[in-house]
Amino acid sequence: MNQGYRWFTACLFVIVFFISGKTQTELGTYFLDGTWGARELNLTDSLRGKIEIYLPGIYLESHHSNQISLSDITTENPGSTFISLSSVIDQLEDSNTFENNFKFNTIGVGIKLKNFDLDFRHNTRLNSTIGYPKELAKLLFEGNSQFIGETVEFGPSVDYFAYHEYGFGLSRTFGNFALGARIKYLSGIGFVRTDQNQASLFTDDDVFQLTFNTDYVIQTSNTIDINGFSDFTFQADLVNQFLSNNNGWAFDLGASYQVSNKLSISASILDAGAITWNRDDSRTFTSNGNFTYEGFDINAILLEEDTEFEIKLDTLEEVFGFVESSSENETELTSKLYIAGQYQILEKVSLGALLYSNGLDFEDLSYGVNLQYSFGKLAMLGLNYGYRKDSFSNLGFQFISRLGPIVIFGSTDNIISLILNNNYRLNGRIGLGLSF
Repeated sequence: MNQGYRWFTACLFVIVFFISGKTQTELGTYFLDGTWGARELNLTDSLRGKIEIYLPGIYLESHHSNQISLSDITTENPGSTFISLSSVIDQLEDSNTFENNFKFNTIGVGIKLKNFDLDFRHNTRLNSTIGYPKELAKLLFEGNSQFIGETVEFGPSVDYFAYHEYGFGLSRTFGNFALGARIKYLSGIGFVRTDQNQASLFTDDDVFQLTFNTDYVIQTSNTIDINGFSDFTFQADLVNQFLSNNNGWAFDLGASYQVSNKLSISASILDAGAITWNRDDSRTFTSNGNFTYEGFDINAILLEEDTEFEIKLDTLEEVFGFVESSSENETELTSKLYIAGQYQILEKVSLGALLYSNGLDFEDLSYGVNLQYSFGKLAMLGLNYGYRKDSFSNLGFQFISRLGPIVIFGSTDNIISLILNNNYRLNGRIGLGLSF
């Protein structure tokens, strides 16, 4: 027992040492024991059947900072829906983020051997984070007259990337101790990243001249093309690039220890790796300089007719003046750390606890408590409560249903937002599999 515990502690140290970055927060899925969804996060979760087929599944998370929900920024009119930040400008922070994470699990297979579990899976993944200052929203929806005599920083930032991953996993038990690893080949679909996003506007209080200053660097591959503001192309082709020229590797590691018949502990590090974007496919757009325009109100850009708008676009092209170049780029995946424990309170009731970290940012930890009731081999229902930074109202729900060889499972860390659509964090996973 002591030797196994020392092995687990050593593995945990390695896991923590290699973590970095930020990514989506998924708490309840970790406790969906015996499903490919749980095995994706907990590498030592044992296969239930000798052969398991991983059928398609989806994970989605959408989150805006400062507890602003989709219902806060949408307005319903007969036959149409409008999205606007004008009604929530006062709620915005000085710096705001809007994050979206999507994962499509296409197909996979798990094979149980005497002391080994093997699995292979393919996923398509998309991650995006948009950052923007409060002043950008105020400029767009209230105009620049409120900033006369002031310099306003308004440059947004973007971090978007999408890729295919092909993973091969192996886990083995050594008595009460288990160790798992997964290697993943990554095929890049596309990315956009702002390495610099400084843009400012000064409105002269005498002659109302506008002075723009920019220091912008946008790096991209297979995603955007900029030929001026009137010729800006965006594409996100998720179904191609299965084996592209932009590739890389990533690794998952996991360990668990069965402390007693009722208590187990485990830990995982996921997505330690990077994608290199080929020079032939990558572009860098740079804007660095200043431009003075004989005054107009920013509202005119948004409210005037199309012909006038083209004139303003020509002006903005002079302001930003993007210069294109080729360069090899790299996207480091955002890693995540899980540490969990599970205790069997009664024959059919178990209690779990989980700690989740966005990389080594231990100021942004998430915690989860999970309670499950098992209906034998047929089904499982679970509830979990999660705490995230500045967020206490995270009540989650999980289920597993087994109909012969068919396994259906689902999880959300915020059931209230899915039902009422009045919370700022949407989160959910659904999956299907076969077990023989």
